[in-house]
Amino acid sequence: MEALSDWLRDQAPLRHQADALGVGSLRLITGPDNAWGGGKNSECEVWGGALNHADLDALRQRFAETPWQQPNAVQLPILDQEEAFFRL
Repeated sequence: MEALSDWLRDQAPLRHQADALGVGSLRLITGPDNAWGGGKNSECEVWGGALNHADLDALRQRFAETPWQQPNAVQLPILDQEEAFFRL
């Protein structure tokens, strides 16, 4: 996840601006100091971030090509701001 976050920060292309690079980064949002509602902590690591105008197809491709240690244990939920706006 750290390598994916580094790629997002330094090399990921922006949507509609292929020559511009860097869209933000991810950070760990679970752990003992990041309790969610309820009396129990998360049983897995969750990373999150708000990416600025990211080329989501490039992100999906990079995510799919990443050699995960446990590929069946990773998920990539995405909410595209532009598409979400039109669904409201």
